[in-house]
Amino acid sequence: MNRRILIAAALCSSFLAGPVAAQDPIKTVSDGTLTISISSSMPNTGFVDASHVDGLDGDIISYIAEKLGLKLSVMSSDWTGALAAAQTCRSDAVVGPVGWTTQRAKTGLFTDPTYYTPALMIQREGSAIDSIETMSGKKIGIPQGYLLVPTLKKIPGVEVQVYPQVSSIYDDLAAGRIDGGIIDTLVQIYVAKTRPELKLTNLPIKAPTDAQLKDNPGLQDLLPAVNTYLVCKNEPDLEKAMTKVLNDMRDDGKMLELLKKWGGDQSYMKAFPFMTTMRVGVDRSQGWTSPSK
Repeated sequence: MNRRILIAAALCSSFLAGPVAAQDPIKTVSDGTLTISISSSMPNTGFVDASHVDGLDGDIISYIAEKLGLKLSVMSSDWTGALAAAQTCRSDAVVGPVGWTTQRAKTGLFTDPTYYTPALMIQREGSAIDSIETMSGKKIGIPQGYLLVPTLKKIPGVEVQVYPQVSSIYDDLAAGRIDGGIIDTLVQIYVAKTRPELKLTNLPIKAPTDAQLKDNPGLQDLLPAVNTYLVCKNEPDLEKAMTKVLNDMRDDGKMLELLKKWGGDQSYMKAFPFMTTMRVGVDRSQGWTSPSK
């Protein structure tokens, strides 16, 4: 068969088959754009401008947006406002160390975990607050909207001070107005390192005993935290696409690369059995396991 006949046959075949169907774009609040809400708190997230975000989660979401072929749009507010923006679908997702809970699962869609972080108590140098027992008689600061707020209030002898602004916790710690603080692991490490004048240090919080967990199940939140992104409840395809990129990043080493860049390590990728149990039957089906590396 000569070249002209081959070309004609190819054109005929293409015509009969019709145009190749283009893949439907992922539904987002604004077409072609991934709109995220954040609360600036380095090294997790730092607002740069309306289309750029810094920090570990900033790097992760920028990578996701690139892989999905979406432009990035950044909304910055306090933590409560950032959560509300995604829960009311004014943003596509709230980005940062968003803790998963059964209650929150009713307000939006959650990706698979980004990374896991141990609980630390930030405190003045020379203090020794590292357990539920040593919290007794102490005043502990925590940001407004954090999962541990109601849990800490149930611990006998602990006075809880809730702050709308994270920076105020560090100032009050340094001034001795509070004894300790629980914020976000990487943030606490970052502040202690970059603001030596505050003379702050971090101690890992010892895991609660089985008896303590039975009395106060919320103490499970003192175990390594499950960090995720909360996605607008009307955008299941976006959640699935984001989850796929996150798991690909874990498998190909990109996630570990970014974790190390911002002060984390391999331990931030290790899952514990409860992380699977709490989600199966709620927003994950039987057979799903919390990713681990």
